[in-house]
Amino acid sequence: NIKTVEFDGHLASSRLISGKLHIIQQFLPDLPPLEYTHDGTQEDLDRKIEANKAAMADVPLDQLIPYYREIGDAPGSPADRPLVSPQNFYCPLSEDGGGTVTTVVSFDLDDPELGFASVGIVANAHIVYASTQALYIATHKYDAEILSLDFGADRAKEATLYKFGLTGQAVEYVGGGSIDGWILNQFSLGEYQDVLRVATTTGHVWDSTSRNHVYCLEMEEQTLETI
Repeated sequence: NIKTVEFDGHLASSRLISGKLHIIQQFLPDLPPLEYTHDGTQEDLDRKIEANKAAMADVPLDQLIPYYREIGDAPGSPADRPLVSPQNFYCPLSEDGGGTVTTVVSFDLDDPELGFASVGIVANAHIVYASTQALYIATHKYDAEILSLDFGADRAKEATLYKFGLTGQAVEYVGGGSIDGWILNQFSLGEYQDVLRVATTTGHVWDSTSRNHVYCLEMEEQTLETI
């Protein structure tokens, strides 16, 4: 046993590419009691939002991030250390990505004593796909139509994709973009000559609204644009 490392969070997926192990995890902070429902009026919704903001105001930042620990550290070493440094966190402009912290931790298996590199993003990791050049994390957006049991609504209205580059010394966030529909699994994605191809489904079979789509996306500046 060369090294044992424990991380906060649960495993979403992992990839071994060119001798580097990339571990994708999701971490849900331990939050104070929050209000998750309202009576349907805008007034009650606004009131619940303000109450939640007040409850979160006193929560220190160090309680909202994941930590790691190395088993067998030398005496006197810090037991828990931040898994991702603050400058390596990304927060998408859209607030629809979810409330978990997704981290990508990378080990060089040719020299595991070097430690690891890490990057984090405030988003859910519903699906993970990787080529030899890039890692993609997809999160589905659900909306109030679904939660109100409107059975004509799509399972997910939209999928947001986040791209991470794998060609440098460490994993680096490149950019993201959104497309309509629901992505079935990792085999619904493929990359060829820097173009990401994604198959999605909208609608339902039972009411004859089901449609399948294939999107081709390419990175333009920091945005995955449909081409």
